[in-house]
Amino acid sequence: MSQRDPQLHPAKGRGQPQAADLVDDLLSLRQQIAVVASSPVIATARQLTAEVSAVLEPVWSVLASRDNTTGIGFLRRLGSSATEVQALNDAVAHRAVRIYQELDLAAPAMQDVWRCLAKPADALVASVRSSPRRQAAAPGGERTACTLGATVRPVLPVVLFDNWTDDTLVVPALRRVLRHWCDLARNATGEKREVARLTLAAALLARGAVLDGDTATVKWFISRWLGLRSTDTRVDGASAALLENGWVTRSVDDDFSAVRDTVTDRVFEFNRGGRADCYGG
Repeated sequence: MSQRDPQLHPAKGRGQPQAADLVDDLLSLRQQIAVVASSPVIATARQLTAEVSAVLEPVWSVLASRDNTTGIGFLRRLGSSATEVQALNDAVAHRAVRIYQELDLAAPAMQDVWRCLAKPADALVASVRSSPRRQAAAPGGERTACTLGATVRPVLPVVLFDNWTDDTLVVPALRRVLRHWCDLARNATGEKREVARLTLAAALLARGAVLDGDTATVKWFISRWLGLRSTDTRVDGASAALLENGWVTRSVDDDFSAVRDTVTDRVFEFNRGGRADCYGG
């Protein structure tokens, strides 16, 4: 995507942005996202994750914050016509404009998408353990094109993209997701089995955290694994779903303990780093 014409979009000063400027920037960012959504790299990302599409989908991090510890959020299902998904992406765009104001967005390089998503299980673990890469401004304050970061997160029903105020909808929906992960972890093969075992291990760890009163780990599960902001209502809804017995399995296979150890290491890393909730919509 080419840079915007400076005559049409003059650089803003360092003072407080005006409401009209923010609206203009938001409209521009929406247009840029629409262009990216129709680019070949989006279709390529879907192809690379096709084998695990029952569990994971490609998602796109916009930017990390200036201190590299918090993030804007994930764009999901670019090109989808679902109203709930569009609203989620629009909320991410709002946050990006509030923090960064004027942005020039570019699609990631094709080779970067291949490198990141060729093995979705590795992409998921890498994304869970790290913050989004900060896109710094060039020296002198000139803005550069900001490239979306490609990664993966679990496929969720659109009801879980909402604010989770209705437990009668949220808890059964999340329970079905958990049950699906359990079934795939036990019965699927190949990469699909591998990613399902990772998500299931994270869910079982979060279930244990609920029983122990460890809210921080539940928030970690919501933000780092589900890719959603860990609001109080989401913590309550996730806790209720995790505590239900309709999805829990006593065993998967002899190797599952190693998968759980991998996931446990990730939460230990997160707690040692003391990082803020930096993902999600």
